[in-house]
Amino acid sequence: MNASAYQLSSGLDQYGKPPVLIAASSQPAAVRAVQAVEQAGFPVFALPIEDAIPRLGTQGNASAVWIEIEEDGGDILDRLLDRV
Repeated sequence: MNASAYQLSSGLDQYGKPPVLIAASSQPAAVRAVQAVEQAGFPVFALPIEDAIPRLGTQGNASAVWIEIEEDGGDILDRLLDRV
């Protein structure tokens, strides 16, 4: 089952480890991050940066939070960085 907003990873089928939560500024940014995390053997949950702050409030557990950006995300990115 892939629960990511960006349809990239089948890693959530591995329920042994909490996922790495990836907040990405674009689909290409998400692809880069997902590939790196999956090569390390972790399940992945990727979503757009604008959805990351609400998700952090409901995410039960995460191995890490990875923020992949291609350009300044303005106020939304600033709020996410403050939250993390």
